[in-house]
Order: sequence, then structure tokens, then C-alpha cells
Amino acid sequence: MARVKQWNFQQQLSYLLFDPISRRCALIDPLESLEEQYLEVIERKGLVLAWRLATRNELFDPAAEGQSLTPPQACRWQQLALGELEIRVICDSNQSRVAYLCDGLLFSGEWWLAGGLRPSVASRPDSDVDKLPLLQLPEETLLFPGRVAGRLSISSIAQEKFLLQDSNPVWVGGHHD
Repeated sequence: MARVKQWNFQQQLSYLLFDPISRRCALIDPLESLEEQYLEVIERKGLVLAWRLATRNELFDPAAEGQSLTPPQACRWQQLALGELEIRVICDSNQSRVAYLCDGLLFSGEWWLAGGLRPSVASRPDSDVDKLPLLQLPEETLLFPGRVAGRLSISSIAQEKFLLQDSNPVWVGGHHD
């Protein structure tokens, strides 16, 4: 099972995702101001940095090893290997945003923030139609967003659907009654 460490710096979230067996890891949305902390944790845990992944078209490139991917680059891949784990790459329609799914953990950056499917969004589903692939994920999928939204720094697909349920059951259920 994948392991995750989350950093919160001025409401911006970044992550270290790692395979505890192979000790290979990926930094997701790394921030320059946290470079020393990332490297310290990687070294302390005896990890090998395989990937630096961005969910948006900005990527701080820390001094450590590992291949860097921005959304247009990541969208060329369907999956990335992380030791014994696979990271699935999910792209929006214009390949400017990407989410990474690994072992039931979804790293969505600012594409989908915790509580991001509020009723105001649900009433205009065409404005956020690119989130529909994320709604198709299993409800137990945990959502790790790119920044804190309304004090939330983690959510789940089930929680997001619950928040949306009363405002637009058609959009959540995917059918018309």
C-alpha cells in the first residue's frame, strides 16, 4: 500500500508518495520553499526519488534526482511505475491539468479541491464537465488537493458526491429520472 506525506505551506499543498517496499517515491507539486524539507524526509526514510510530478503547468525542479513531468508531458503517459505501484495519469480535455491516481489515492492539484463540487458548480455542470472522469472513480478514493479549501486538505469521492447530492442528483448519478 502506498504511503503519503503532506506539506502545507501558505495553504498550498504538496506531497511525497512512496512505495514502502521498493522505497521509490514521487514528489507531487513540490514548492521551492520546501526543498530542504523534502530532501530531509527522502533521506531520512531511505527513499529514492523517481518522479517530480506537477498537476499544473508549473514545476519547481528540486536539486534531487528524478524525472520531472508537467501536465502536457505527463499526458503522454497512461501510467508511471513507482516500484511495485502504478500511478495512473488522468488528464483534462486540453491537457493543462492532470491528476495522479495511485492505490486509491487521487492527487488532483487545483483541478479538484476538497469540497470543490459545491452546489454553485453543480448547477452549471457544463462549466466543470472536465471533472466528470473524477466522479467515476470508486467512492473510497481519497482526494488530495493542491491547496486548502475551506479548511479542508483531504476529502474522498464519496464525500464530494455527498456534498453534491442534494443540489443535483442527476449529475452525481449520471442518469435522468
